[in-house]
Amino acid sequence: MQAQFQSEEEPSPISVLRTISTDWQAVRRTWFNLVRRLDEAAAAFGMEIGDEKTNIKTNNTQGITSDIRINGKTLETLKTFKCLVSIIADEGSKSKIVARIAQTTSNLARLRTIWKDRNIGLHHKVHLLRSLVLSVFLYACEAWTLTAELQRKILATEMRCYRKVPGIHYTDHVTNEEIRRMVENVIGPHDDLLTIVKKRKLKWYGQVSRSRGLAQNIL
Repeated sequence: MQAQFQSEEEPSPISVLRTISTDWQAVRRTWFNLVRRLDEAAAAFGMEIGDEKTNIKTNNTQGITSDIRINGKTLETLKTFKCLVSIIADEGSKSKIVARIAQTTSNLARLRTIWKDRNIGLHHKVHLLRSLVLSVFLYACEAWTLTAELQRKILATEMRCYRKVPGIHYTDHVTNEEIRRMVENVIGPHDDLLTIVKKRKLKWYGQVSRSRGLAQNIL
């Protein structure tokens, strides 16, 4: 896709978004003008951009070479940025998935009383695990970028959870395949955690590709 600029110096925001995947150098040259135009548009309505709370975040590993200023102050370029529960970082989705793994492990530990309760059957424990623990891990997984390393981490996290429920330790020499067969015997056929993530990503991609608007333009 070729970038469609109104002019080389001041492209429209939509044109810049369309250019991200094809010509990063052109986008980087326009950042300064985009911020300037935003500042001028805000001033026309009696508003201003707060330089103390405004930062720059880019997924470009080389960063931004030129200074971008507001009210004469150079904006800080961040390597990581947290918005609500989502972490945006230069290293892609790794920080997000690692944070999700930490939250999942924490929730798993909080429910140790349930896992140790012999009056609760394994069937109910597995369903509680999937609804109260694994669901936390899957939050916002549709936007993750998966690498081979991250896929291994996801599978390892799932197996750690399934071992915790019946109290099976790695020193017990029970293989992952045996654990999976045990879970399948309890709740029936089901997708593993990595498959669920991939299916949700594909479902989200289908919804965005069929929609019309800014999300489709970015995609």
